[in-house]
Amino acid sequence: MKIIPEFIVKDISKSIDFYQNNFGFKLDNFVPENPPFIWVQLSLDDTKIMLQDLQETIRELKDFPNTISSTPMFVLKFDDKDYVKKLYQTFKTKDIQFFMDLKETDYGTIEYGVLDPDNHKLLISVG
Repeated sequence: MKIIPEFIVKDISKSIDFYQNNFGFKLDNFVPENPPFIWVQLSLDDTKIMLQDLQETIRELKDFPNTISSTPMFVLKFDDKDYVKKLYQTFKTKDIQFFMDLKETDYGTIEYGVLDPDNHKLLISVG
């Protein structure tokens, strides 16, 4: 069994751009066949995430809230410490908001946290 998180997003094009340009995710699958998309699946190696347009979600689920107010934290776990540190330095030069600065934990990981365009918390971790 695989669990693939699906983020509900306000601007799917902006979110695709964020995940492709900052992490290297590739577009796997999408609906409809041509933009503007209402749903996409992105992959990076064995990791997959899905993005769905907020307005489409509201149309599908009548009682879904019409705003995105909070989100849990998702962990993007990497194997390469140098890559994670380089990614951190790259993020520092971009307009990316951090909710947690780079730190080495007492349980042996290196971590930091960033927010995506919809304020989904992404904990970047290695170790």
